[in-house]
Amino acid sequence: MKVFLSFTLLNKCAYLLSLRPSLRPTLAPRWSIARFISKLKYYNFADKVGKFMKSKILMFLVWLMSARAYADDALPLPPELLAMPVTDAKMLAGGAAMNEYFTQLNYQLPLASSNLVPPILTKNLPENARGLSTSKADVGFIQLILPSVIAVNDQLLLVRQALVDLQQRAGDYTPDEQAWLQKLAQHYGLQQVDIKQLLNHVNSLPIGMVLAQAIDESGWGRSRFARQGDAIFGEHLPRGWPHYISTDHGRIKLAAYNTVYQGVAAYMYNINTQVSYAELRRLRAEYSARGGATGYQLVDGLQHYSIRGWHYVNDLKALIRHHHLDSYNKAKLSSHQWQWIEFSR
Repeated sequence: MKVFLSFTLLNKCAYLLSLRPSLRPTLAPRWSIARFISKLKYYNFADKVGKFMKSKILMFLVWLMSARAYADDALPLPPELLAMPVTDAKMLAGGAAMNEYFTQLNYQLPLASSNLVPPILTKNLPENARGLSTSKADVGFIQLILPSVIAVNDQLLLVRQALVDLQQRAGDYTPDEQAWLQKLAQHYGLQQVDIKQLLNHVNSLPIGMVLAQAIDESGWGRSRFARQGDAIFGEHLPRGWPHYISTDHGRIKLAAYNTVYQGVAAYMYNINTQVSYAELRRLRAEYSARGGATGYQLVDGLQHYSIRGWHYVNDLKALIRHHHLDSYNKAKLSSHQWQWIEFSR
């Protein structure tokens, strides 16, 4: 039994190292090297097996101690600060090639009862949808951005869970945790560390609402801003943002992004921080206490997103209702390996 427990401890550390980078930080603090060592010294081994196993475990510890990312100071980053470099992207010629690829993966809408979505991130949107009907092109747009929306929400929930864990400890924080809280508070515009206030900002958004805004703001991904700059949500250029795409006469500049993931993350950060959407965040907290908000309910807090005001809100509600967008609220990423795709120009 004691040998088995030692293997269990070793497996826990190995498990942390095998996780996707975005998942490691929240779990790592619960199994620090110090705890591992303190438990290890109480276990007894058979004479022959014990010496061998103990040497192996100690070698493992030496290696693990050099990996500071897995010690107590490792905490998750908000999605808008997370590096998501495009690696080994599968090149696709356009909308027809995209449709063929998704068919090969059995990625179809509406989703199956499992609500699983393949973890496919896209660098850009196709320049055209030649070879596809309008309805298939519309479905393809949702298929393209849905994994990124889920991934950004998942990362926000990782940060949120880390905050909840710290809140429950009531101030018993390491220096690294204190520094993380300070940076997070500053990033979300708070004057001082207040975990309760941070939890009001660091939260996911209903997928149905996000899809409705993406559809409305980008014209189903067909606008020039969306195709050339991943500017799916029509966000005006924020101060200090280096990348932008402008109208022909340069009078309007929208923030441009390197990937769809980056664009989605920036949009959610905007919703989670700007004073204009304080009512949306209040509604989200209110509905969360009752089991969570749908996109149809939460769009009532978006009357300041567009100069169309309540007409904009009503248009979003019509999109959510007509295209059943809230049916994607429970979608989750499958456990398959991440795959980047990129459309040739």
